[in-house]
Amino acid sequence: MLDLQGFADRISTDTLTAQLAVSMDAAQQVRTLPSIVVVPGRERVTTQPLSQGAGARHRVEAEIMVVYALRRGNQALGEAMKDELSALRKPVLDSLINWLPPGADVEVAWQGGQILALTKSALFWVDAFRTEYWWSL
Repeated sequence: MLDLQGFADRISTDTLTAQLAVSMDAAQQVRTLPSIVVVPGRERVTTQPLSQGAGARHRVEAEIMVVYALRRGNQALGEAMKDELSALRKPVLDSLINWLPPGADVEVAWQGGQILALTKSALFWVDAFRTEYWWSL
């Protein structure tokens, strides 16, 4: 399993410390805005049996989600909010894309992003990333 704390440490800045959450719902419960939260995503596993019944190796495609939370104040999604979201996302994208996390065998690839939720007080955006590693039993 990947160490998601390494992802949070990598994207934290002097002014904003990335947090960890166990689910997208938990990521939307942040109390401080703006915030960045790292959430585990889906893992897809391909099993490759080893010769002569000696167990198996598993190629794991791991998805890592980064949730950004911005104060909305019931305002429209105008240029100011887009600029604030871009200012949060750019350093994260720059830090993670093509980075090889400890324990991974493939560099991180960005899968894209979308609005996760929009409330009266906050905008939540999520970017998805992917990497791969081998797990042997």
